[in-house]
Amino acid sequence: MIDASLHTQFIEAIKSVTPSEGITLSPVKHVTHLRATKPRNRAPVLYDPQFVFAAQGSKQLYAGGKTYRYDAKHMLVLSIPLPIEGEIVDVSIKNPYLAVKIAIQPLIVTDLLAQIGPFTGKKQPNHGIHITPIDELLIDAVIRLLEASRHTETAKILGPQIVREIHYRVLRGPQGLALRSLVQGRGHRTQIARVLAQIHESVQRNWDIATLASEAHMSASSFHRHFKAVTDMSPLHYVKSLRLHCARAFMLHEGANAGEAAYRVGYKSASQFSREFKRLFGLAPSQDVSVNRDQGVYLPWPPATLNASDPFPL
Repeated sequence: MIDASLHTQFIEAIKSVTPSEGITLSPVKHVTHLRATKPRNRAPVLYDPQFVFAAQGSKQLYAGGKTYRYDAKHMLVLSIPLPIEGEIVDVSIKNPYLAVKIAIQPLIVTDLLAQIGPFTGKKQPNHGIHITPIDELLIDAVIRLLEASRHTETAKILGPQIVREIHYRVLRGPQGLALRSLVQGRGHRTQIARVLAQIHESVQRNWDIATLASEAHMSASSFHRHFKAVTDMSPLHYVKSLRLHCARAFMLHEGANAGEAAYRVGYKSASQFSREFKRLFGLAPSQDVSVNRDQGVYLPWPPATLNASDPFPL
């Protein structure tokens, strides 16, 4: 249970760095602040590996028929990149959704694990989405991170140290194995993580089950089963969804038209791309881009350029 005064500190700290609706980039690298005063309807979003701490309001994520909810008492640990659906609930102008997102840094995790040493006696988790109670030590660190981000010099000097501390505290908490399993070990989850890195590195490649299974050194049936256990979706559904999210970002942020975006992510048919895009996002590509631009939407850039030799996505 989080002390009420500490929770109030958390709310006030994030209010001070989120002056307007939407996303505010922190001067601390890999940290983002979020404010929403209106509920956001359920919609597909590509999430990169991250920790999310919500000071106020809540968000629900949907994957594989399951619902995951995080709020002021629970944090999100997303240990792999996933194209899933999400919606913001329980918000108003008076009580906006306020959250801090920290992109997980594999180099920090690897370095910390070298100092912590081996974990023993616990089963490696399967899923890539984890919701866990927040403890006061973590909230205290997040508050200090928010306070540091208010001043450029402090953010530059202290920010990276606090981000590292937060990684350490998550590693030492209930979801520590979710991070460890992606940078160490040879289990099925690590093999799937390596394949995910390869998919993101070459999203335009003509991936099929046989090729993906071969990359994971598994049979096709075993690969399909373990991939779905980790991501809550089939391999080919993951690839298709990732391509569409990447194409959406190319159109919104780089000005590519639908045909160009389709080609860049591996589609040979522009009409097929447009049909599948509308099926996922609810609008034709040009309409979707227009609506997002009018609303000032910023799409976090897809983690589509990854080092396939590193099982943990950057």
